[in-house]
Parts: sequence; C-alpha cells; structure tokens
Amino acid sequence: DSLAAPAQSPAAGVNVVDNLPHFKPGRALNVILMDALNTSRVNQMSMRQAMIKFLETLPANEPIAVYLLGDKIRLLQDFTTDPAVLKDVVRSFKGKNSPLLAVSADGSPIAPILPGVAQSLPPQMAGQIRAFQDQMTADVTDQRVQVTLGALNSLSRTLSGYPGRKNLIWISETFPFDVMLTSATAR
Repeated sequence: DSLAAPAQSPAAGVNVVDNLPHFKPGRALNVILMDALNTSRVNQMSMRQAMIKFLETLPANEPIAVYLLGDKIRLLQDFTTDPAVLKDVVRSFKGKNSPLLAVSADGSPIAPILPGVAQSLPPQMAGQIRAFQDQMTADVTDQRVQVTLGALNSLSRTLSGYPGRKNLIWISETFPFDVMLTSATAR
C-alpha cells in the first residue's frame, strides 16, 4: 500500500534524530522560506505578522517546514503539523539587517547623492560619484542573486530526499532574478 504509515523511529525520544520519513508518501510537503536577504528589516516585521495570519488559515495536518534566507539558508523548523510550533518559530524571528541590502530592494542606492550636493560639486566629480554608486548597486545586486540562487539550489537538494511533491512558499520583498536575466542576455 503506497499510502501506508511512515516508518516509526526505533529510538524515538528526546535528543534522538533519525532520517526516517515521518509523513505518508505521496503527500505534498509545504516549505515556507522567509527571505531576510532580499527584504528590508522594516518589511521583515510585516512579513512575520503576515506569516502568523497565514499559518492560522492552513488546514490541519499539513506538514510544514520553515527556512530562513539570510547570508545563508537556515532551517528554523523541520516538518511539523503542529501550528502552535510553527507560530512560535515565526514569532521568535525578530528580523535582521540584510548583509547585502546596501541598496533598496528596487535596486536604487539607499543614500543617493543629494541634488543640492550634486549641484555644488564639479560635474565630472558628481558623475564619478553616480557611476561609483551605480557600480556598487550592480555588484551588490549580483551578490544577492548569487546567494539567493545558491540557497534555492541547496534547498532543492535537501528536499529531493523527501518523496512526493513539495510546495515552496517564498516570502520576500523582492525577487532579484530580473537583473540576472538581463545580465545573462547581455553576455
């Protein structure tokens, strides 16, 4: 029977870890990815509140895991069907500054050269400052794309060990892939 109950751990107990599947095969597994790399700290708080509301609407007995994307991907909660555990994990997330959001999520510099300051500088110097900021913005965005793609690849490798379908719910302020597609076509 393909829907038989999963294997039971022979040594189930506190501080005991096994790699046996704990959910019936063929059942969709849900993964929530909270993206702190591509989301400003202010919007991370909104993300947390929206996540708590979202978790209240999910049907019972749905296996859900929660991951956090920051400078690398981290498992916050392995698959569980207990909504209280999931809410506690999300509530405990206080947000963190992204190491690669020196630019706003839309790609514009956070501290652009002020128009009044730009007018007081020689035109060549103001142009050089703008060119430097544009290059810095492009470099940081490229880094965000690389870290994000690496994390998604790592997550897919991790989840490939679980049989059946997986649903990824990725919560982010921005998805930096349009820049990547533009860069790839320009080469």
